[in-house]
Amino acid sequence: MKKSRLRKRSILKKARDFAVGSAMYLSVGLTPLLAQQGYIRGLFEGEPIPDATVELNGSTATTNEEGYFQFETSVGETPVITIPSNNELSYSVHNVLGRKVGGNIIPKESMVIWNGQNYASGMYFLVAKDADGNLVKTSKGVKFGSENINFPVNLEEKVVTHSSGKGGIRTQSTDSFDEFIVNAPGYFERITFVNSGLGDLINETMVDSGFNMPAYDQIARSRGVVIYGTGEPRNIEGTVRWMHSPKFYIVTEAGALFPSTMAPNQEQIDSVESIIRNDLPVFTQRLVNENTIIEQGNNPPIIYNNEGYIQADSGYVLVGWSNSIGGLGSHLEFSNPNNPNIIQSGIVTLRHAFGTIYRIAYNQELSQVMGARNDSRLAPIGSLFYGNVEPGDPPGTSIGFYSEDDLRYGKFLFERPPGNLSLDTDVRE
Repeated sequence: MKKSRLRKRSILKKARDFAVGSAMYLSVGLTPLLAQQGYIRGLFEGEPIPDATVELNGSTATTNEEGYFQFETSVGETPVITIPSNNELSYSVHNVLGRKVGGNIIPKESMVIWNGQNYASGMYFLVAKDADGNLVKTSKGVKFGSENINFPVNLEEKVVTHSSGKGGIRTQSTDSFDEFIVNAPGYFERITFVNSGLGDLINETMVDSGFNMPAYDQIARSRGVVIYGTGEPRNIEGTVRWMHSPKFYIVTEAGALFPSTMAPNQEQIDSVESIIRNDLPVFTQRLVNENTIIEQGNNPPIIYNNEGYIQADSGYVLVGWSNSIGGLGSHLEFSNPNNPNIIQSGIVTLRHAFGTIYRIAYNQELSQVMGARNDSRLAPIGSLFYGNVEPGDPPGTSIGFYSEDDLRYGKFLFERPPGNLSLDTDVRE
């Protein structure tokens, strides 16, 4: 444990030391020039990746033995850029990949409030433009859980003042995200997007070629979705998952969800709660965590879609028991209408007759409603997601706990944005 902590501190110190001396900015129009640096490591083990080829804006660099790279560009004096004051501004919010996201935007006197309830925790960027579409202001903020972001902006100020910490001025629009490509022997090619104008240390991870990508494609990428609030099925590309932890509602009364819903016993309820508290946090990289709400009762939060069918209300996973399902369990996910790669609610139904004998069914269904939505015959025996369904198959060896492969599927799924494509490519609208 001590060795691990020392290594982590060493990596952080090297990252800080590496950035010192080169974080200076030149703003010419809206295009900053800088000495851009970063660090490339493996997703699963966190090991530095040497000799990786990094491409950005037509330039190429190579990581050293400790996984660091640096692009050298000229740096000059930083001018002050004056812009006309304009209160008739238009605003948009973007994620770290440069994709424009939805949510309510509320301008105030000294700030702009963004309410993005269906988006994950992390960094987001506000872009303000005048009536002619010219950049007026950029601001960035961090979202925690379901909280709003209050972007600090002064709508009366006439100078863009994004300090680099060295007295410089940053004026990069978040519309200007650049394609970032990494290649390294023994790893899948990584294609994502970075805003080099922000000047932050680029910290990217790669997936080693030993990862079972074909199985992952079937588990997390190859399935249609139902759009929330409608009965509309849609086939989409890329990973589909939650962006923040849902609330779980355990239905405890017969008929309270569907006519076939049965009342669970205490052992069944305890098993579901144990998986939510102990298993899902590991699989989802703590998206589900100690703050995740678990409710019980006979009045589950539901809506009726356009065709009159029951759906779980937004932000909820409903868990119930029935003997009318075909297998040991089933799961159903409903996706965000604006971004179908984001799960907005879900329903898990478990077979009542078997009690908690088949823990694998409980864990599998609760994991699948989070984003690992399919089984795959390409997954190894022992995986929760192995499709052991054909005559002559050897018996599965899973007793309801994650295999090492399952934990890798979860880490890839929950550390890549929704819409991530095979092999390891992020999408951008």
